[in-house]
Amino acid sequence: MRALIAIVLAMLIAGIPLAVAQSSYQLAKANFDVAADGQKNIWGVVYVNYGEGIQVNVKVENTGTVTLNGFKVGINLHKPDGTWWPGPSSTNYQWYTFSDTLSPGQSVTKGIQTGVTADQTGWWSVGAKLTMTDGTYLSYDSGDFEVEALEATITIQSVVGYTIAGLIFIGLAWAVRRAFGG
Repeated sequence: MRALIAIVLAMLIAGIPLAVAQSSYQLAKANFDVAADGQKNIWGVVYVNYGEGIQVNVKVENTGTVTLNGFKVGINLHKPDGTWWPGPSSTNYQWYTFSDTLSPGQSVTKGIQTGVTADQTGWWSVGAKLTMTDGTYLSYDSGDFEVEALEATITIQSVVGYTIAGLIFIGLAWAVRRAFGG
């Protein structure tokens, strides 16, 4: 019986430092926001012009109680035809490493040039995974954007300008004709 009590006491004593050590370790936490860099239309939809490079903006905010010493951002893009960049599925990411130190409450926004050209019109999705530099998962976010083809347009200002120029030309032609007896 004494041996059993001694074993139980030994386990309790050995377990106390372990429990204290586990409670003092805290994982960094972060809010994460991702969006394609482009123009917004009147409805707030982000669009990128066909043929332009795709830049992804990510905002990382340290919401934990420990300092975040660097982080990695994995980006993937889902194209309108169903293909993925950089790989064959949604589980493939192109990784970018940042050495920024973020104290609790601090945030940073990064513009990531993906090197991908907007080569298809329609709706694209961008997914981004945030990890610590050792690969420990922190957060995920995604967003949609539209790639639009550039179209030739004539603005109202152009039409008014052409109309005024035409009226001036007609007025001058009329004046010349009257001046020279025509």
